[in-house]
Amino acid sequence: MTQECQTTPITERISASWEQEPCLAWIKTFLDEVPEASLYMVGGAVRDSILERPNKDYDIVACGVTPEKLAAQLKKIGKVDLVGVNFGVFKFHPANVSNPQYFIDIALPRTEIPAGTGGSRDVEVASDPHTPIETDLARRDFTFNALAFNLRTHTLIDPHGGRADLDARVVRAVGDPRARFQEDYTRVLRALRFAVQLDAKIEPDTWDALKQFTGNLLDTRENKRLVPPETIGIEFLKALHADPLKTLELWDASGALPIVMPEIATLQTCEQSPDVHSEGTVWEHTLTALRVLTTKDFTERFGNADLLTQLGVLLHDVGKPITQSEPDPKNGRIHFFGHEKEGAQIIPRMRERIKFDSAQEHSPFHVSMDDLAWIIENHMVSGAMRASTIERKFITRAERGKALQAVMFCDAYGTFDAQGRNGAEGYKQFVENPINKVRVALQVSADAKNPLVCAADLMARGVKPGPELGALLKEAREIELNGEHNKEKIMSALLKGATNES
Repeated sequence: MTQECQTTPITERISASWEQEPCLAWIKTFLDEVPEASLYMVGGAVRDSILERPNKDYDIVACGVTPEKLAAQLKKIGKVDLVGVNFGVFKFHPANVSNPQYFIDIALPRTEIPAGTGGSRDVEVASDPHTPIETDLARRDFTFNALAFNLRTHTLIDPHGGRADLDARVVRAVGDPRARFQEDYTRVLRALRFAVQLDAKIEPDTWDALKQFTGNLLDTRENKRLVPPETIGIEFLKALHADPLKTLELWDASGALPIVMPEIATLQTCEQSPDVHSEGTVWEHTLTALRVLTTKDFTERFGNADLLTQLGVLLHDVGKPITQSEPDPKNGRIHFFGHEKEGAQIIPRMRERIKFDSAQEHSPFHVSMDDLAWIIENHMVSGAMRASTIERKFITRAERGKALQAVMFCDAYGTFDAQGRNGAEGYKQFVENPINKVRVALQVSADAKNPLVCAADLMARGVKPGPELGALLKEAREIELNGEHNKEKIMSALLKGATNES
């Protein structure tokens, strides 16, 4: 066991930062009034505080105090939800915190006897206030998550060398790696995510054990998934958002990718015409497009990519393998007609294995699978777009439209012809410049959201309700979006055209 019995610059910094947190102000009162108790901050909060990364998700272990006394004392300084009390966990809401949904998990130290099924809930829990904190830490997944910070003495408890692994950026299982993954298959995904988020390497024994269990990620018991699609989605999205390329590299090398998302794995062997895609297979094109996300050209236009954009780039050509044609006997060209529509239809089928929309709607890790499918279906441009089409696709729903344009940008800038030229010029001609023109037109318009010409205007000029009225309204909006902001001129052009056609 390694324990810092003296304060160090790091422990002083951690103590100082937590002392500034209003939601932790109750700790001093608790410790003063319950002198026999020891409170330990554990898990991600300790890890991220050492790394100086933000983390407001606090988990505390209370040693040396009975559950009855713990609950009674907590009720004096806040509210206690006993929903997890059978597992030795109290959900505590400090009295000085205004958000009623905010809770801190406070647990008694515990030991666990896993069933060995790979299900995170298949475990027998034994809580005992007299269990040493080191015993509690021994049940955790990785060494840097098996750290505890004594909130009374301000010392760091580190029985498994987690601090050294953090410094070296190493993901290492606690104890026997194979046993840790057998206990909970979710740990396979967590190891991959931490390796990406921390820009870390997975220790060889941990990596070898991890690869033995990727084939179990879709296992079921009593018709229920041991690792729910929601959990797989959250773990993948957290990694993808941190670094898409490293995420794909690790998921592919570990064997998780072909198990969970075979649609992406098959891109590796999907050949393309070298005169159109000299970068290589659909897989190579996808990786090249993902690299565009961090270029100056991209960030100057779109800022940092959100998850909808990242997923859109990752999956934009997922329909190509099933639409791939045989090489044309005349020129050898390979076609993928309709791949965007096929790709859009693949997205809902993926939900059986991985879900991207399980987090709360306003969470940064929530992605609408409907929006994702829509972006994939609409990412191709075959020529000049009408102004009204631009408004509908890129402007009416601004966030989704921005993601679509960003995906089209990455697709174009990640495509190289036989001479090594990317698709930048075509993107500017058919996407960027027309969109900017419509945006300017909308900014000039007095009320951009409301068309200048409405149905009542046309009916006052004798146009009857029906298909003709609808067509004239669409044409009026088209004229307006192309830069004409004089209502009477639009009306004259419409009615003159209608008269000529009659």
